[in-house]
Amino acid sequence: MHMKSRLLLNLITTVISGLVVGCTTTPTVPIPSPTTSDATPPLLKLGTAGLKKDILLNQYSTAGEQRRAKRFDEILFMATAEDLETGIKSVTLAITLSVLCGQTGTNQTFSETQYAPANTGTLPIELSKSYVFKIAPKRAGCRNSPSSVTLSIVASAENGIGRTTQIYPGRISSFGPDTLRVATFNLYAPGNHPDSTYQRWGQQLGAKADVLMLTEVIDQRRAELLANAAGMAHVVKMNGGDVAIASRTPLYNVQARVIDPPGRLSSNNSNILSVQSDIDGFPRQFVGTHWGIRDANDVLMGADTSSPSRLLAAQEIVSMAPLSSKLAFVGGDMNAYSGFGPQDNDGNSATPDFVGSTNEISFLRTRFSDPFIIMNLANDAYCSNQRIDYVMTGGPYIPVKYEACFSDASPSDHPFVLVTFEAGDL
Repeated sequence: MHMKSRLLLNLITTVISGLVVGCTTTPTVPIPSPTTSDATPPLLKLGTAGLKKDILLNQYSTAGEQRRAKRFDEILFMATAEDLETGIKSVTLAITLSVLCGQTGTNQTFSETQYAPANTGTLPIELSKSYVFKIAPKRAGCRNSPSSVTLSIVASAENGIGRTTQIYPGRISSFGPDTLRVATFNLYAPGNHPDSTYQRWGQQLGAKADVLMLTEVIDQRRAELLANAAGMAHVVKMNGGDVAIASRTPLYNVQARVIDPPGRLSSNNSNILSVQSDIDGFPRQFVGTHWGIRDANDVLMGADTSSPSRLLAAQEIVSMAPLSSKLAFVGGDMNAYSGFGPQDNDGNSATPDFVGSTNEISFLRTRFSDPFIIMNLANDAYCSNQRIDYVMTGGPYIPVKYEACFSDASPSDHPFVLVTFEAGDL
């Protein structure tokens, strides 16, 4: 048996065991006469199998449920009705299917009904109707155009005397990429690396990501060397700052900010670069940043010290990525501790490390989630004695893989941090 078919059979078995009474013969009642009374409408459930978080609705639900599905999901919908008094005459699924290819959309509405067996003189007290939906063929029909698919199902049932129950819809949507790989890397500008180093970084590291946020970038040319070697045709470097963002899809809506406290040294600057990119037809915001190691009057501020200027940078990033911008990411070298991961503030492994979070990282986490924390990772998941390089998400993305131990990152003195995200429900 084909793997997909076997999986679907398992899903059907799971749903039936959850929604239908497990018996080999469904009990029946005599077909009611026209004068039969029944004070209650049929009970009704609608459930799914095949989603990361399945739908389950019934007659007591006060609203519908919506889920995001992956491109290759096969989803089983099953409605089950029950009426112990007058039996179930039919169960109907009213289906609306919308497919959007680029700017062109199609809508299809139809229904499928399961009727009780005819000519038996009885009605089952329980009756089910199922529908299997495969997303891949619908999205593949869009060919190279950005695609999205939305399916809505409303379940209804009729009992033996014509009383009906209808419940709120179950909806699924499939759009954009199922996974997104976002990385950050500090290029260690004082290293004066040869062009071959940037090209190697692109081939061995950058190629692993879909979007790459770079810090300590000397100029546009070197950013392009790395990006092109990574197969990323689109790269933007901020003017007057050391942050760049590279992507496999075009970048637009470029915004740059510099938090520049009083002082003579550029190392007190916190640079911020924000871009948008449409990935498979849906816009996502990426904010790359490099926070200063000094504050006003060029005072050195260690990663264990809350810095007023770095806090201003965190506040600026949050203002640039409001909650209305659902699909947002931030990454870069923030030179500040979060309270999680290695925090060796004095460089002496024999003395206790700093504990706690700086104000700037705590504030940033009011808007963005840190995968290192969400995934409950051990310190050795980050191959440095100080975790100051971050990739965070500010939208419905679930981190599924965190990598920060690449030997190819040398001669940079920072790890290459790569996080793989799985898209979740909006």
